[in-house]
Amino acid sequence: MTLHEAISKHARGTLAAAYEDIERKLADGRSYALAHGYTVVDPFLLVLYRWGARIGLPMADICPAWTAQARRIAERAAVQRVLQREGVAFDH
Repeated sequence: MTLHEAISKHARGTLAAAYEDIERKLADGRSYALAHGYTVVDPFLLVLYRWGARIGLPMADICPAWTAQARRIAERAAVQRVLQREGVAFDH
């Protein structure tokens, strides 16, 4: 195994653990990252969600609660405007 492969493998493991933690917290039925409502954390989680999808993680399969949260956030008018302005497609 090359050094690059070892680093990539370690990083994916770290990422998987972090994503499992996010999914576990969102799986309690909340609509937003924080119990008291929408905050800056929610669009940031959308960014992290998209990163997971971009590296090939089957986000809808492994993170159903996070997928639902990401879809809710992506439907917000302000988020739609930013995604459109930045040329970012959200199709999950």
